[in-house]
Amino acid sequence: MTLQDASLYFKNLITTQTKEREQKIYKQFIKLIFALEQHGLSDTEVLRIEQQLDALQLTTSLKNKKRFFNLKLQKFKSYLRNQHGLVNKDHYSNTGLAMGMSFGMLAGLIFGESLGFDNGLIVGMVFGMTLGIIIGKNKDAEAARQNRVLKTT
Repeated sequence: MTLQDASLYFKNLITTQTKEREQKIYKQFIKLIFALEQHGLSDTEVLRIEQQLDALQLTTSLKNKKRFFNLKLQKFKSYLRNQHGLVNKDHYSNTGLAMGMSFGMLAGLIFGESLGFDNGLIVGMVFGMTLGIIIGKNKDAEAARQNRVLKTT
């Protein structure tokens, strides 16, 4: 399936679907495909991406289309990130925020009481989130310098 065929397929699904949640997933696919077309990929990269679209078997008809296409969208994004190094805007910031919050809460639980903080969990979470965002923003800036960010907005 070529990128243009995939885009047309999802545009067709939007017109036939009345559920907003499913339409949202189709729109995300369309934005991602448009960003890939605008990114300036080489012919071999485009061919590999189109082969991955074929491997996803997007034209399979199922009862629960929302879940099916949501899983396929996540697999496709994972493929682009792992094989081509392409990420969405703020990917690393969002990941850093989540990981920082988790590790910060753990650190706050462990060290908060020993350092004399009454609310060690909250202090650890705030510190972890801040640190995670800083690291994530730096990685996002690095990805932008390397032209690895897809502009899906």
